[in-house]
Amino acid sequence: MPGAPATASAGDPTGAARVSQRDLASIEQALLTANALVLPPWAFELEPSFSYTHSSSDFISISGNSVVAPSIIVGEIVSQRVRRDSFSLALTGRLGLPGAMQADLRVPFRLETVQTIDADRTETKRDSSDVGDIRLGLSKQLFFETGPWPDVLARLEVKSTTGGDPFDDPDEPPIGSGFWSVGGNFTFVKGVDPAVLFGSIGYTWNIPDEKSFGEVDPGDTVNLRVGAALALSNELSLNFGWDAQFGLETSVDDRDVPGTSFTTSNFLFGFSYAVSRSVAVDLNFAFGVTEDSPDVEVTLALPFRLY
Repeated sequence: MPGAPATASAGDPTGAARVSQRDLASIEQALLTANALVLPPWAFELEPSFSYTHSSSDFISISGNSVVAPSIIVGEIVSQRVRRDSFSLALTGRLGLPGAMQADLRVPFRLETVQTIDADRTETKRDSSDVGDIRLGLSKQLFFETGPWPDVLARLEVKSTTGGDPFDDPDEPPIGSGFWSVGGNFTFVKGVDPAVLFGSIGYTWNIPDEKSFGEVDPGDTVNLRVGAALALSNELSLNFGWDAQFGLETSVDDRDVPGTSFTTSNFLFGFSYAVSRSVAVDLNFAFGVTEDSPDVEVTLALPFRLY
């Protein structure tokens, strides 16, 4: 950007010196949303957020079927429509640490509602609400952008089982996953005037656990994300991207359960408005593009910093 130095100075661990004062607030907020920068030492950020997720699926099964001819089926056809709505209130705290590091803690509260409609128009509704799975993370900036080389950040995250175990009461929509997990990722960030490009790759180990019917290994997951943040004005920035998650098959007592692998893929789009250098409003959308993905997710976040 005009007048901005090409690299971060030794006294600027967040890399903000690369950005002109005109674009600092909006670009900085967009990058923090993407976990692409760490906070300065002992700076604290508190982020309340609200998200809504809608998923839908249609099931068709045939009992005792035999195909007599193309498009002619003998047997009982059973169809079912399932609509799931998830509401989440979360509070996330982030603390900058010396050595270009950052710690964060996320505590969610979730409400799940599931509506099932059978072929005979019988409707069933189930709902549950509770504290979700709490997450604790630690991020460190490994390298700073120099010439053609991007910033590189590493992150480690631990997810708890505070949301409960979905196997305890299968009649209630699950709030938590029921499994501890440990995940890590690398994020790469490169400034390309007047935008910032970022991408990440990660792996999550979902730890097997003993359930009432045997030892369950929920399968590990691989995560990919690419995107860009673009400053539109002093206060407003636009971010867009794509992410995907590839889940391996679940196994019970070392036997794979067919059909339990999955691939989710989402198109991401959002805005960040910097009310001031310390306060921002983030509005983000995710649109699912595979059958395993939620149809749509909307998230409103209000991060504010205390230096």
